[in-house]
Amino acid sequence: MGKSEWLTPLMVNLAVHHGWTFAVFSPENHPIELHVSKLVEKYVGKPFRKGPTWRMDAQRANEATLWVLEHFIFLEPVYRD
Repeated sequence: MGKSEWLTPLMVNLAVHHGWTFAVFSPENHPIELHVSKLVEKYVGKPFRKGPTWRMDAQRANEATLWVLEHFIFLEPVYRD
């Protein structure tokens, strides 16, 4: 339990500090937009969605999303009949 919650900030830190790029298969974070939003939150250090604490603004969210898409490749399962 909690592997993704531990691994996500580690990947973001390695990408930030060392320029690493990751290929990620994470079916529990499907659709991919959900996973991107979680990575954006870790990268910016502020929540993405509405709530009681300070939120990132739209410009910062867009910049962070582009950064995530430069450093993370998302793999999806292939379903066969």
